[in-house]
Amino acid sequence: MDDELLRVHDLRLVASGRTLGAAPGAWLATTGVDNLLQAIWMRLNTPLGALSELGHPDYGARLFRLIGELDGPVTRDRARLYVASALRREPRISKILSIHVTGEVEGTSMHLIVTVAVLPVGHAQPLSLRFPVYLDTARDATP
Repeated sequence: MDDELLRVHDLRLVASGRTLGAAPGAWLATTGVDNLLQAIWMRLNTPLGALSELGHPDYGARLFRLIGELDGPVTRDRARLYVASALRREPRISKILSIHVTGEVEGTSMHLIVTVAVLPVGHAQPLSLRFPVYLDTARDATP
């Protein structure tokens, strides 16, 4: 049963719109650990409740609420709380091992860097994911 959770197939998403090795117009699938990493990224970058009309009111995260906030201890604590809350709703994660949040400035853009480590259901090897959370509206959240 546990391995079945990681056998999910989904379309592979890429930031550039192109996947290396794919013919134009081809669809590529992702499975296993890669699928779980993609699912985590999608969950964290989807506003909580955005899929309510599709029957998934608890899908997503509240990270979008940080837009307009300044980097600081309170903002970082809120980011950790929002990430933990979203990850607890992912059925393929058995344990959240760590959530680290740091701040960075790139030109005039302030953003947080979130690094998470999780243990997938039925696996002993942890997975980690690192992604930005932009605090201003000038940047896209796509890694």
